[in-house]
Amino acid sequence: MQLGPKIIRECPECLKRFGQMTMSSGNTFGAKLWSDRKFDAPMMLESSRCGICPECNSFIWTDKATEITRIALADLMKSENSNIKSYESPRVTDYIEVLNNSNLNTKDEIYIRSQLLHCFNDYYRKGITEISSSDESKKNKLRLLDILGYRQDDLLLKAEIYRELGDFNAALAILDTLFDQNRQWVADRLIELCLAKNTDVVVLDQS
Repeated sequence: MQLGPKIIRECPECLKRFGQMTMSSGNTFGAKLWSDRKFDAPMMLESSRCGICPECNSFIWTDKATEITRIALADLMKSENSNIKSYESPRVTDYIEVLNNSNLNTKDEIYIRSQLLHCFNDYYRKGITEISSSDESKKNKLRLLDILGYRQDDLLLKAEIYRELGDFNAALAILDTLFDQNRQWVADRLIELCLAKNTDVVVLDQS
């Protein structure tokens, strides 16, 4: 992975500056695609639309925060912004707080709840099943089922959620859809998991 320039943005809450690293190139070596649509790629920079301000701990939409400047990596140490901290990744509690206290449009709510789904399932990936199967996790999954649309990626995520909840018939009904060639293999794999009565979050593909 080769890093690109560092973006300096202004937090809309405290008006202090925070950093956002960019990537100029990367590769998918060692990457994993999980059944919940999470893509883990150690040789790529994780991209997120939201974060936590390192100065005031406010939840921020990074793409909506004002961009102040961009600093090339070679010039970073000489810049007056060299010590500015980068934003932090939101935690489960951060996502839940935003969902409880913000008036989100459907697109943003789907994004937040999808990220929350990944966070809860990360506990499962680490072997901590009590949190991944909590009431709050189930509540998030049920809400996603209500608001996800009918694009093919949405349908695959719906099927995965039904499978994780143990409703294999509902998942199979969705997976009976004819998907395009780039997604049919995912549907076929989820069908296999449903027929095996498997509710685990699994790796679908690894490079």
